[in-house]
Amino acid sequence: NHDTLDHGFDLLYTDNTRITGPRSLYMIIGEITVTEWKEKLAEPFSQEGRFIRFVENHDTASVAGLKRLEMLIGSDRMEAFIALTYTLNGVPFLWNGNEICDDSMTKTMGNRYFPGTNAINWAYAMTEKGRRRLKIVKTFNDLRKRHPELQASGVSLYPSPENVICYKRKLEGGEIKVFINLGDEEFRMAENGVDEIIVMNRTELEEHQIVIRKNGYMVTESKT
Repeated sequence: NHDTLDHGFDLLYTDNTRITGPRSLYMIIGEITVTEWKEKLAEPFSQEGRFIRFVENHDTASVAGLKRLEMLIGSDRMEAFIALTYTLNGVPFLWNGNEICDDSMTKTMGNRYFPGTNAINWAYAMTEKGRRRLKIVKTFNDLRKRHPELQASGVSLYPSPENVICYKRKLEGGEIKVFINLGDEEFRMAENGVDEIIVMNRTELEEHQIVIRKNGYMVTESKT
């Protein structure tokens, strides 16, 4: 329960029932809508500890078998969720192989009872998708190192369409803005002077507009 943070714990997984964390996996597999997720994100919770933000972990990957998220939702959508994980408050967490688009079968007890199911397939690191993912993850790691305040500062949501997530994070001397399109339709917004772009995918800058396609995202940083 997320209330555990009020009783001495420094770090725990995001809440599995109330999704107050929120636990993004519920949104990934469609158990809650993006709108419901945004409503949960806006709920207050203890600031005495931190949530672990994850896309996959040893439990979800083991249960998935051959339907790992990388295979189930595709690399673009997976990358969008990784961007979400890294730009929320708390502590980002990657499961083995997420950093190279590995979709191999995983079993928690693979070292004992399921031979060959407890290793990362490093061949993915040599693919175009794997190289891109590793570069993206390094970029986000650098962002978190530069701005440790991202662990604790608040998340301010912008009004956005049902399947689009837009928010900003205050930094010491600036802010980052995050735009993620999980809907089927393009998301367009006025340019209004683009900040420094940290990373983006499936996003285009047109005259006076930013166009984010399905499963696309953009993370920008500005100085004040």
